Amino acid sequence: MRGATMEQGDRSCADRYALIRPVLEQYQRQFTVWDLGANLGYFGCRIADEFGAVSVMVDQRPILAEVCRENAIPTTIAMTHRLTAKDLWELAYSEHADVVLALNVLHHMPDWREALDAILALGENVIVETPGKGDAESANYKESQELLRVLYGSGGDVIGESPSHVTQGVKRPMFLFRYGKCSVASSYAYRERVRARGPHPVRPHTIDSTPATKAIHYGDGESRPWHHGMNLWNWLQMGGTYPDRGTVQAQARAVADALPGEHGDFKPWNLILQGQTLKAIDGGHRRSVDDAQGLAQTVAWISDPERAYAN
Repeated sequence: MRGATMEQGDRSCADRYALIRPVLEQYQRQFTVWDLGANLGYFGCRIADEFGAVSVMVDQRPILAEVCRENAIPTTIAMTHRLTAKDLWELAYSEHADVVLALNVLHHMPDWREALDAILALGENVIVETPGKGDAESANYKESQELLRVLYGSGGDVIGESPSHVTQGVKRPMFLFRYGKCSVASSYAYRERVRARGPHPVRPHTIDSTPATKAIHYGDGESRPWHHGMNLWNWLQMGGTYPDRGTVQAQARAVADALPGEHGDFKPWNLILQGQTLKAIDGGHRRSVDDAQGLAQTVAWISDPERAYAN
């Protein structure tokens, strides 16, 4: 916890973190990392603590949120969710990650082929770790070996290996893929859930990202600074558990109170969760929603995202 070892786990993490660190050190600005299948949050929490990154961690284990609470790092986010390829594609369409970690997770997924494609479409630097050749005690061994074959043929670089924690004498490779993601196709995930009449059209979103700067550009020529974190609506759809819902509601009220003028579309999909804080985006383009009404709906949706489905 915050640099201290509370108890020994089943696998080594520090040596694997050392393989990842050079990828992180390239950034001269804040960045966002997605840790998919985060387990107990070692990598996401350590990256947030050491680099000030916004760390978005996803795992089906409820204890992940407790780990985040114990560490109390202000830029950590957790979701208790069992990811599918469909979820990952929804995120790839609507989020832009600087770094994606998929460490020993894909071979647990029955739809790993689709999931791999989606993960590679989610971010700029994608790091995939997987069971190595002959890692016979790994889960879904036959599929893991096919996944390994596909990864070796997908154009990634092997940045290192670490010992398997289940098969003695076998090492697991870690692949780095750099595909230079430069756009997002939609503003938020699962748009069909928001309103019965269907989602409204979206403007094209182009991302200009370098190690030193990051900005978003729209089709009408407008550019805006990039705000690191994740879309609040996406967090709700993926079972957001940290920060707690009361904290997020309080932040929504604080952001609404601090608006310099009328926003016009104050809804969860126009709020970026950055850990313990929220940032409003995309204000001033539409004047269709009263801000007080938007805030009331947002606070209700944070408690119960299902409310949005009937609207």
